[in-house]
Amino acid sequence: MSILYKSLFVFLCLAQVSYGQSPNFVDQIEIRIYPNKNEPNGRATAMAEFAKSSPLWKYHRRFDYLILNTPAIHAPENGKWRSDLFSLYPDTVALKKKYLEALTSDTVLQSYFQTAQKAILHPQSTVKTVYDREILFEVASRFFYCDQVNPDSTVQAHVCIGINGLKDSSWKSDYTLLAAFCYEAIFNDFDQKHAGLDLAFSSNKLSAMEENKSHLSNKEEFLIFVREGLYEKMSKDKHLQKVLLSYYKKHQKDLSFRIE
Repeated sequence: MSILYKSLFVFLCLAQVSYGQSPNFVDQIEIRIYPNKNEPNGRATAMAEFAKSSPLWKYHRRFDYLILNTPAIHAPENGKWRSDLFSLYPDTVALKKKYLEALTSDTVLQSYFQTAQKAILHPQSTVKTVYDREILFEVASRFFYCDQVNPDSTVQAHVCIGINGLKDSSWKSDYTLLAAFCYEAIFNDFDQKHAGLDLAFSSNKLSAMEENKSHLSNKEEFLIFVREGLYEKMSKDKHLQKVLLSYYKKHQKDLSFRIE
């Protein structure tokens, strides 16, 4: 075997090994099953999550966001499909198989997932979308969601991966991957011992309630005004902006977009 041929052979082998190191989608998904002990028919629910065994677990929150929010089977109109899926229980093997097949064949989820994964594993070959800071702050603000007016006229609010204000926005552009980043950055701050976002969230909600108390006679209207008011206040909140930009600076090399 010539030296040139040997060199080519070694190069091809190394290329195959390098390519093979990209994690397989199925190997990075874990289907968790939650039996409902209160139902007489022994039904259960299930949820797909990013697997802790994945080499990309460090970034699990951005992938969890994509897994929950982008597949067609998780859309509200596909409740019957999910009900039929859950009815396969206690055959957990069949349930997990059907769930994984649906996720694997979902081209929208696969596109987002591969884009996010490529940005981490092959940043040098990633073409980055450009977003400005204002849309970053606006997208992040939508995670701070007011969901109901309590009997004492205070407003209940939460920060959630799935139930939030993102789907109610009027944006024409697709900010799904940006939203996944915002979710990761926000909850990374919540994980800290002294999470300043908790205080900013509470303070801005109280301020939005006070400014809109003239609408209290109509609880539904009051909730809408407070919700929109909170979005605006959080998008302008200096602490939230600092959290987002600091986290972006730390992770800009493993993201599929650039903030300018």
